[in-house]
Amino acid sequence: MRKIVLIVLLAVVAFVLGLLFREVSPFFTGSVIANADLEINEKKVETFTTAVCSNDQECVDVLVTCLNGSVSKMELVSNLTKFSDLWEDKRELEGSLCY
Repeated sequence: MRKIVLIVLLAVVAFVLGLLFREVSPFFTGSVIANADLEINEKKVETFTTAVCSNDQECVDVLVTCLNGSVSKMELVSNLTKFSDLWEDKRELEGSLCY
């Protein structure tokens, strides 16, 4: 009889602890991190390369990262290249790098 009472008591304690843990588990599990990831995923991120040139026909390639329409990072991906004085940059360079 004592074993049955002990088993029932342990079952009730386990049930109560299970309910309690279910209510507070979002604070201890990855669901908080998952919610933070959702906010990051809603941001618009674009990455591309482009040449950045001076008036002296010197250019470097850069990796541009845009976050929500603004430049967030520019990384150099090539060495300086010097073109002849006859070289003309035919790109249309109007507006912002990021849209």
